[in-house]
Amino acid sequence: MATEAERSIEERVAALERALAEKEREAEVLRAELARTVAQHEIDRRKASGELRILAALTEHTPDAVVLANPEGDVTHVNGAYHRLFGRDEAVLGTPLVDALRPGDASTREALYAALVDGSTYRGILTLRGATGAPLPAQVDCYVVRAGPEEVLGLAAVVQDLSEEQREEVERAELEAKVIASQEALIRELSTPLVPIAEGVIAMPLVGSIGDARAQQILEALLAGIQEHRAEAAILDITGVPTVDTSAANALISAAQAARLLGTKVILSGIGPAVARTLVELGVEMRGMTTKSTLSAAIAEAIGPAWRRR
Repeated sequence: MATEAERSIEERVAALERALAEKEREAEVLRAELARTVAQHEIDRRKASGELRILAALTEHTPDAVVLANPEGDVTHVNGAYHRLFGRDEAVLGTPLVDALRPGDASTREALYAALVDGSTYRGILTLRGATGAPLPAQVDCYVVRAGPEEVLGLAAVVQDLSEEQREEVERAELEAKVIASQEALIRELSTPLVPIAEGVIAMPLVGSIGDARAQQILEALLAGIQEHRAEAAILDITGVPTVDTSAANALISAAQAARLLGTKVILSGIGPAVARTLVELGVEMRGMTTKSTLSAAIAEAIGPAWRRR
């Protein structure tokens, strides 16, 4: 039969064995938790590594130049597009970010420095110096990369070459100018149409108001038509002219006088009561110009025998 001392020792041993078993269970739980943590860390590491590889691939394949710098502003990385835009220069690593962007003038350099020193973002269209030293128009984005309000991870800049866009814009502007010039020429031609009626007879039916610019067009078109068709008679039909003011009247008189200098008679047709009254009120001198109320009457006058005998 065990003594009291032996039972006490056995109880103590049993208690220690239970405590050891509990510690082993806790250790197992900790080992399992550690294994899960390590596995998750490996998953996270691989994911982060994959994301970094994707970002690196995007950086290398983007057509825009990418420049990265440390918190002190010294360049740590440039992508392939940087070398295409600015020339292959390995010495760019370690230089200040602003210098790596090669600003074209002092004001551009100061603007970039000010933005980065203030920790703000700079975005604008600047003129930089390209690989050959020639001006390089570019969209520039500079910003500070932060991990928190007070923690700066580094600086970054993205440069987009706008040379092609500007060339296209210039070409587009030149094309638009050519189209506008063609349209204006067509409008001038249509606004002062000259129609051969018979041998030696031309007619110019006018439509719309007659301002100073159009008056010059009328005169030029009339004189050119007289010379081209060797016209002995020219009909100016103003049926489609809504109003005849002093400017329009003077234009018609000038056209008639210029035609007479070329030996051509001018017939003015399409004069209605309102226009006749306006011409009288304006005191327009119509000497040297035959007038008819309709275009058909003017044509009959121009091609009739009576005209040829003049």
